[in-house]
Amino acid sequence: MNTLTIDNVLELVTKTPEQAIFDWKTDFVIPSDDEKRGEFIKDLDAFANAIASTYGIIVYGADPRRPDPVVGITASYDDAKLQQLAKGKIDPRPEFLYYELLHGAKTLGVLQIKPTRQRPHIIQVDLGKVRKGQMYNCNCSRPWFCGSSPSVPSD
Repeated sequence: MNTLTIDNVLELVTKTPEQAIFDWKTDFVIPSDDEKRGEFIKDLDAFANAIASTYGIIVYGADPRRPDPVVGITASYDDAKLQQLAKGKIDPRPEFLYYELLHGAKTLGVLQIKPTRQRPHIIQVDLGKVRKGQMYNCNCSRPWFCGSSPSVPSD
Protein backbone atom coordinates (compact mmCIF):
# COMPACT_ATOMS: atom_id res chain seq x y z
CA MET A 1 0.00 0.00 0.00
CA ASN A 2 1.49 3.33 -1.01
CA THR A 3 1.58 5.98 1.69
CA LEU A 4 0.67 9.63 1.31
CA THR A 5 3.20 12.42 1.63
CA ILE A 6 2.75 15.21 4.15
CA ASP A 7 1.83 17.50 1.24
CA ASN A 8 -0.91 15.06 0.12
CA VAL A 9 -2.30 14.92 3.66
CA LEU A 10 -2.25 18.70 4.11
CA GLU A 11 -4.09 19.14 0.81
CA LEU A 12 -6.74 16.62 1.90
CA VAL A 13 -7.22 18.31 5.26
CA THR A 14 -7.49 21.83 3.85
CA LYS A 15 -9.47 21.14 0.66
CA THR A 16 -11.59 18.03 1.23
CA PRO A 17 -14.75 18.03 3.34
CA GLU A 18 -15.47 15.09 5.62
CA GLN A 19 -17.23 12.35 3.68
CA ALA A 20 -17.59 8.58 3.44
CA ILE A 21 -13.99 8.21 2.23
CA PHE A 22 -12.28 10.94 4.29
CA ASP A 23 -12.41 11.99 7.92
CA TRP A 24 -10.17 13.93 10.27
CA LYS A 25 -9.85 13.85 14.03
CA THR A 26 -8.03 16.28 16.28
CA ASP A 27 -6.12 13.48 18.04
CA PHE A 28 -5.39 9.79 17.90
CA VAL A 29 -6.89 8.16 20.98
CA ILE A 30 -4.70 5.27 22.10
CA PRO A 31 -6.96 2.19 22.20
CA SER A 32 -6.09 1.47 25.84
CA ASP A 33 -9.45 0.11 27.03
CA ASP A 34 -12.44 -1.71 25.54
CA GLU A 35 -14.35 1.52 24.93
CA LYS A 36 -11.50 3.03 22.90
CA ARG A 37 -10.70 -0.25 21.12
CA GLY A 38 -14.36 -0.54 20.15
CA GLU A 39 -14.33 3.01 18.77
CA PHE A 40 -11.32 2.22 16.57
CA ILE A 41 -12.96 -1.01 15.32
CA LYS A 42 -16.19 0.90 14.61
CA ASP A 43 -14.35 3.53 12.54
CA LEU A 44 -12.44 0.85 10.62
CA ASP A 45 -15.64 -1.11 9.96
CA ALA A 46 -17.53 2.01 8.82
CA PHE A 47 -14.87 2.96 6.28
CA ALA A 48 -14.49 -0.62 5.03
CA ASN A 49 -18.25 -0.81 4.40
CA ALA A 50 -18.35 2.58 2.67
CA ILE A 51 -15.47 2.38 0.19
CA ALA A 52 -15.24 0.31 -2.97
CA SER A 53 -13.13 2.18 -5.49
CA THR A 54 -10.72 4.45 -3.60
CA TYR A 55 -8.84 4.38 -0.32
CA GLY A 56 -10.58 5.58 2.81
CA ILE A 57 -8.45 7.94 4.87
CA ILE A 58 -8.65 9.16 8.45
CA VAL A 59 -6.16 11.87 9.41
CA TYR A 60 -5.44 12.22 13.13
CA GLY A 61 -4.04 15.43 14.62
CA ALA A 62 -5.77 17.78 12.19
CA ASP A 63 -8.45 20.45 12.45
CA PRO A 64 -9.17 22.30 9.17
CA ARG A 65 -11.28 24.86 11.06
CA ARG A 66 -8.09 26.36 12.52
CA PRO A 67 -5.71 28.74 10.73
CA ASP A 68 -2.97 26.11 11.12
CA PRO A 69 -4.85 22.84 10.49
CA VAL A 70 -2.06 20.68 11.94
CA VAL A 71 -2.62 20.35 15.69
CA GLY A 72 -0.61 17.13 16.03
CA ILE A 73 -1.31 13.92 17.89
CA THR A 74 -0.42 13.69 21.58
CA ALA A 75 1.00 10.15 21.44
CA SER A 76 2.46 7.94 18.72
CA TYR A 77 1.16 4.46 17.99
CA ASP A 78 2.27 1.50 15.95
CA ASP A 79 0.61 -0.09 12.91
CA ALA A 80 1.49 -3.60 14.14
CA LYS A 81 -0.49 -3.02 17.35
CA LEU A 82 -3.52 -1.82 15.37
CA GLN A 83 -3.24 -4.81 13.01
CA GLN A 84 -3.23 -7.09 16.06
CA LEU A 85 -6.18 -5.21 17.57
CA ALA A 86 -8.24 -5.67 14.37
CA LYS A 87 -7.41 -9.37 14.03
CA GLY A 88 -10.55 -11.45 14.52
CA LYS A 89 -12.74 -8.40 15.20
CA ILE A 90 -14.18 -7.77 11.70
CA ASP A 91 -15.05 -10.30 9.00
CA PRO A 92 -13.89 -10.03 6.33
CA ARG A 93 -10.94 -8.20 7.82
CA PRO A 94 -10.27 -4.86 6.08
CA GLU A 95 -6.77 -4.18 4.80
CA PHE A 96 -5.38 -1.00 6.33
CA LEU A 97 -2.18 0.79 7.21
CA TYR A 98 -1.48 3.27 10.01
CA TYR A 99 1.54 5.54 9.78
CA GLU A 100 2.70 8.89 11.06
CA LEU A 101 4.11 11.93 9.27
CA LEU A 102 6.06 14.84 10.69
CA HIS A 103 5.06 18.42 9.95
CA GLY A 104 7.59 20.62 11.70
CA ALA A 105 7.47 19.64 15.37
CA LYS A 106 3.97 18.13 15.07
CA THR A 107 2.97 14.62 14.06
CA LEU A 108 -0.06 13.57 12.03
CA GLY A 109 -1.41 10.03 12.11
CA VAL A 110 -2.86 8.56 8.92
CA LEU A 111 -5.09 5.51 8.65
CA GLN A 112 -5.55 4.26 5.07
CA ILE A 113 -8.21 1.63 4.43
CA LYS A 114 -7.91 -0.30 1.18
CA PRO A 115 -10.99 -0.38 -1.05
CA THR A 116 -12.78 -3.71 -1.25
CA ARG A 117 -15.88 -5.24 -2.74
CA GLN A 118 -15.95 -7.94 -0.07
CA ARG A 119 -18.77 -6.44 1.92
CA PRO A 120 -20.41 -6.30 4.35
CA HIS A 121 -17.72 -6.16 7.02
CA ILE A 122 -19.36 -7.47 10.17
CA ILE A 123 -18.21 -6.97 13.76
CA GLN A 124 -17.28 -10.32 15.32
CA VAL A 125 -17.00 -9.37 19.02
CA ASP A 126 -18.58 -7.30 21.76
CA LEU A 127 -16.10 -4.52 22.50
CA GLY A 128 -17.06 -1.32 24.33
CA LYS A 129 -20.30 -0.09 22.72
CA VAL A 130 -19.72 -2.21 19.61
CA ARG A 131 -21.68 -5.47 19.44
CA LYS A 132 -21.12 -8.72 17.59
CA GLY A 133 -23.15 -8.85 14.38
CA GLN A 134 -23.22 -5.08 13.90
CA MET A 135 -22.11 -3.30 10.76
CA TYR A 136 -21.24 0.36 10.47
CA ASN A 137 -21.20 2.68 7.50
CA CYS A 138 -19.87 6.23 7.21
CA ASN A 139 -23.17 7.28 5.64
CA CYS A 140 -25.19 6.20 8.66
CA SER A 141 -24.41 7.17 12.24
CA ARG A 142 -26.21 4.20 13.76
CA PRO A 143 -25.10 0.57 13.63
CA TRP A 144 -27.27 -2.13 12.18
CA PHE A 145 -27.18 -5.86 12.51
CA CYS A 146 -26.43 -8.22 9.66
CA GLY A 147 -29.61 -8.80 7.66
CA SER A 148 -31.33 -5.60 8.77
CA SER A 149 -31.54 -2.03 7.52
CA PRO A 150 -30.09 0.96 9.33
CA SER A 151 -32.46 1.99 12.09
CA VAL A 152 -34.48 5.12 11.51
CA PRO A 153 -34.97 7.38 14.53
CA SER A 154 -38.57 7.71 15.60
CA ASP A 155 -40.08 11.08 16.50
